[in-house]
Amino acid sequence: MQPLPAAVVRRFVSTGLLAALGSTAAAQLARNPQEPRNLLANAGFENPPVAPGSAQSLASAGAWSAVSGSLVLENRLLGTAPFEGDQHLELAALAVARQTCATQPGKSYALALAYCPRPEAADLAFEVWYAGALLETVVVPAGSAAAWQPKSWLVTGASSQDALELRALSSDSVGVLIDAGYLIPYDATVSGQRQRNGAFEEDPHVDADLALANAVFVGWYSLQDKTIEVRDLGTLGNGASGKNVVDLDEGFGIGQRLFVIPDRDYTLRFAFSPNPSDDRARSFTVSFAGKLVDTIAVPSGTTVAWTTKTYTVRSEWPLATLEFQDLSGGLNGALLDAVVLNGIEPEPDLAGQMLSNKIIRQSSTVGLRLKGDDMFARGCTAIGDLDGDGVQDLAVGAVGDDDGADAAGAVWILFLRADKSIKSVKKISETSGGLVADLQPSDGFGRALSGIGDLDGDGIPDLAVGANEDDSGAMNAGSTYILFLKRDGTVRAQHKISALSGDALDFVPAFFSEFGASIAGMGDLDGDGIPDVTIGARFYNSVQTCFMNRDGTVRSSTNVSYGLKGFTDHATSFLDLLGMSVANMGDFDGDGVNDLLVGAYGRSFAGQDFVGGQYLWLLNRDGTVRRWFYYGTENMNPRTQTLGLNYDLGTSCTGPGDIDGDGVRDILSGAQREGWVDGISREEGSKKGAVYVLLLNANGTIKTCQRLSSQAGGFDYAIPDGARWGESMCAMGDHDGNGVVDVAIGSRFDFFTGALFLCELRGQPGVAPPAQLRADFGASPLAGVAPLSVTFSDLSSGPVATRAWDFGDGSGSTLASPIHAYTVPGVYSVRLTVSDGGGGTSAKLATNLVTVTSGGGLPPGVSALGCGINPAGSFRVLSGSPRVGTTMTFGVDNPLGTQAPGSIPRVLGSWNAPATRPCGTLVAGQGMSAPGASGELLIGTPTLFNRASSAWAGPGTPAPVVVPIPTSVTLIGRTLFVQGRLLDKVGAPIRTGLADGFALTLQP
Repeated sequence: MQPLPAAVVRRFVSTGLLAALGSTAAAQLARNPQEPRNLLANAGFENPPVAPGSAQSLASAGAWSAVSGSLVLENRLLGTAPFEGDQHLELAALAVARQTCATQPGKSYALALAYCPRPEAADLAFEVWYAGALLETVVVPAGSAAAWQPKSWLVTGASSQDALELRALSSDSVGVLIDAGYLIPYDATVSGQRQRNGAFEEDPHVDADLALANAVFVGWYSLQDKTIEVRDLGTLGNGASGKNVVDLDEGFGIGQRLFVIPDRDYTLRFAFSPNPSDDRARSFTVSFAGKLVDTIAVPSGTTVAWTTKTYTVRSEWPLATLEFQDLSGGLNGALLDAVVLNGIEPEPDLAGQMLSNKIIRQSSTVGLRLKGDDMFARGCTAIGDLDGDGVQDLAVGAVGDDDGADAAGAVWILFLRADKSIKSVKKISETSGGLVADLQPSDGFGRALSGIGDLDGDGIPDLAVGANEDDSGAMNAGSTYILFLKRDGTVRAQHKISALSGDALDFVPAFFSEFGASIAGMGDLDGDGIPDVTIGARFYNSVQTCFMNRDGTVRSSTNVSYGLKGFTDHATSFLDLLGMSVANMGDFDGDGVNDLLVGAYGRSFAGQDFVGGQYLWLLNRDGTVRRWFYYGTENMNPRTQTLGLNYDLGTSCTGPGDIDGDGVRDILSGAQREGWVDGISREEGSKKGAVYVLLLNANGTIKTCQRLSSQAGGFDYAIPDGARWGESMCAMGDHDGNGVVDVAIGSRFDFFTGALFLCELRGQPGVAPPAQLRADFGASPLAGVAPLSVTFSDLSSGPVATRAWDFGDGSGSTLASPIHAYTVPGVYSVRLTVSDGGGGTSAKLATNLVTVTSGGGLPPGVSALGCGINPAGSFRVLSGSPRVGTTMTFGVDNPLGTQAPGSIPRVLGSWNAPATRPCGTLVAGQGMSAPGASGELLIGTPTLFNRASSAWAGPGTPAPVVVPIPTSVTLIGRTLFVQGRLLDKVGAPIRTGLADGFALTLQP
């Protein structure tokens, strides 16, 4: 294999965070439904699994039981493609299939299923009963075509244990096929927007007068796997909703999948306009739930002129697709905007969403000493009970640690208590912890980690650590250290696996292979009583299972790549990076052999690289692949979050066990750069990151997909831009014994140094987990002139008995919602500690939360620009200070009132100032004092960013614009220049009004 230029790409991406400011838009809150809560278990009839092309007669199958006759499960036996998954039920011979569900009296439910006739069957019928009442007798005439037909009913709960029965009325052994059952609770009084990103503003973010094309954007996907073109109308004027619109052209179409209540009316509304750039009349179709709604003719026109259409639509099935299809071809198609679907909302399935989290970072962990570029939590793993206290412990990598050499790397051992708090820590590096190694600059020791069990048989768990940029044998060939640990977390002995170690490797690390980029302890895979290890070499698409000796050497190995050793998939590009992550799934299929998760975060889709994908490999004992499953944008959940450009799904992965209690193991997959496409550069380093929770059926298909990200999926934390949350993760089982699955999720750029999030995931729907004590609070205002009165609100959850506030200035309170006056200028951190009265406590610390300035003053590091040309008070600091990794809120105002309310505020930034600083450059016609007056331009070129916010309300009410400060300690001391602008409508007497500006000296 030739050396890969991807190494250059990789290094550019890793430093991209320092190159630009992140986006300031609000977190991607899921505005359309999550997967609906389906009360019918095993409604795809996948449990138990049946061999392909065969059938099995059972008395019970998962939650189903045979009241009479037997349950016949078939797996593609009749050549009829199943409606869901691989299997279905054949209802025949007077059989009665029954399932009892946890329901509520008086509650509204939507019941749905699909049936498929067998053409060779005689006339037959079956009945559908719910809560002891007959809903319908479905008649299936002889000779009916083999095609799946949806059926649905609206029912009301009769008790807490309502039963669904399917009764065959024919004694013939040839029956009807049943699949895909749903029982979805809903509230008939609820109505809201069902469709996501209908204004096309949430993704992408497009510069004025420009367009951006991609196969997928948030919520939307291309019907032909081509492109969706979103443009900002810029000088053409606003769209029907915001600036962004879709240019529906070239015979392409766009679609979005939505969950609805079957056979209920929904209101569909959208707006369209001729495209002034198009010289022809056009037409496009609108379809909903597979049915044509309308064909719309769009006349040619020289101006943007919006027409709104409204329709009543309904679906026979809970999952409906909304589609817009261009019929004309050619460039510059009709403009589409403001797509809204209103109607009844199914209750979402919360299984797999986040229940609670605890953040492990330097300021909250005694003994954890980190620097700003340590990249703590780039790797993490559970290592078992290291110190013998009965509680499992964690190992966390810090690849940027400088012990021994610049960015040589280190590993921190975190000794945990049962409540997931940190008891003590120990560091392993070239200079501490007993490691004997000559680490070189950028070796990346700690890039990947895995607990591997007790390899040497001394009763103490051991650890494998990757150094993916180790130069042993070749530049960045990579290596993996096997560390034999002591109870105190130090190293007793070690063995380094590399191209020079003499180990029996099927794939020998080579130039830029990055062997050790991922590691998974696999348990005893080959049955010889010794734990084995899988190691990924991402730039060679190599996933190698090493069969170990007790001394840490490799006895033999099996290397799997595309087209090798039973893995029959093919690469999408040379940058697939198969083996970017690996994890032990556990025994998914029950054959006695642990199975493997493999991430390929570079996989392309519809011509877009780095969309990413996740694999599940069912292994043989020799490490070869017996069967495999793929999860990506093709088969994941586009209803809540369509995977898009540079999302990097498969950056990390873990098998946390059975999250939702259905007896099937589930998957977590990280997407380190998940976030909106921002501008033409599509800068990768500014993404927040996300984790996808895949709840699986027994046949490996996805039952439900949850997205955990910034303030989404139950995660109430606002992930900062560039944090790459989800870049590492590991399973922790049920760490604290409360019946809820725990996982650790890493973010190497959060809090400057990196942080690890110990998270609990919601389990079985409808089963409330034990209440967890968790401190949380809010405060307002967060900045102002002394004396500043701040109102605090206790938002804690769980059994709170007492509260203790520390306001950071030496005073405190025990009230639930205290009001505190800050009289001395400064920046204050606030802590709330709550207790449950039984010894349990929880605390939240908000660092540098409140900024208090002296009268007329500015926060530290902020100085005014300008020589009095722009009106005083036109640009203010509303909150924050210029500290790296935080945000500041500026207020843009026209105190003279020479521009109209509704004008758009903007804040521009640059690393450069005019040569005449602090005075600026006069620009004719951009002053606020009068039409034609000059304004003072206070920043130089090139422009670093241009941030906008909601419309200005009028004089005296500064419009807030949020600006993130870059997350890099290397920028401390550098000066960033910012200035406000207020943009009135086209043709206004003052179109652009220049406000004042500030010089921001970046602080730690």
